[in-house]
Amino acid sequence: MEYKQYDIAFSYLTEDEEFVGKIKDEFRDTSVKIFFYKDHRDKIIGEDGKKYYYDIFNKHSKVVVIFYRNGWGVKGMTIYEKRGIDDRDTLEGDEFYLLIPTVKNFVIPTGYSKNKIRADNFSNDHKSAFDDIINFYKQKGNEINVNEIKFRTEEKIRKIIGTSKMNDDKYELLHGLNLIGLENANNNFDELLKSICEMVKKFGFNDNIKNRGNAVSITINRFIIIFSWWQTFSNTLDGSHLDVVIRVIQGRDYGDSREFEEPHRKTYEVDIKDDKYGWKDKDSKGNFISNDELIDEWLPLYFNMISKS
Repeated sequence: MEYKQYDIAFSYLTEDEEFVGKIKDEFRDTSVKIFFYKDHRDKIIGEDGKKYYYDIFNKHSKVVVIFYRNGWGVKGMTIYEKRGIDDRDTLEGDEFYLLIPTVKNFVIPTGYSKNKIRADNFSNDHKSAFDDIINFYKQKGNEINVNEIKFRTEEKIRKIIGTSKMNDDKYELLHGLNLIGLENANNNFDELLKSICEMVKKFGFNDNIKNRGNAVSITINRFIIIFSWWQTFSNTLDGSHLDVVIRVIQGRDYGDSREFEEPHRKTYEVDIKDDKYGWKDKDSKGNFISNDELIDEWLPLYFNMISKS
């Protein structure tokens, strides 16, 4: 198979750059290599630029996505991108590209037919467009490798509650000097809260979340999961810790009942090693536990309990 410099090449007008940029960002946890004009506009100019952009779309990309509105192909570098696509179409047919309209009203470019519009009708939802592109890319026999922890977590929850594909941001443990250890721990917990809330919202449980700053709880029926960050009054790392607990409310009054069981509880201490800070299981001497790994352990466990109730 001939080597291609890019897996997917995006062709678009400047008016759509922000929208296309959001789609490009959705690929950040995958192995897919994207050609995005904004990343190259200051590097290649003049006559060399015309040939460069022609070649990207003619022979250096596995598939092409055209974000179309009136003016595409007759303005800017899309003139040369379109020439590359048209010449490739002559040799290969139109199966290598996807056309996504970015406006509701548009005129199909000369030489293009309706059956070349392979995406759904216009939508300003960049995640729907991302899904269209992923499906098209896979249909062409291409594979996509993703962040393994996130993929496992997504698959676990999807199987439990039957949701569609979701995306979540990647968060890494923060580093710092000993004097700002608590600040890093606070920031790390803020990122954990944000990641938890974003993931749970994608499954339609936005109204079930309570964020209290130092804790976030999710309540579904009589099941509650709580992530809470406790900082000692002495403002040191010693004794400061993260608690994660799943509670099952007893009785009928789920909202105010103080009667509950805690079938799952774990404490994570803040530890320092080689000037790096992170969560560690209190009962374990192992490596740091990332926010991704915390979510991967606890959210599927929580939803699994709900599904079995």
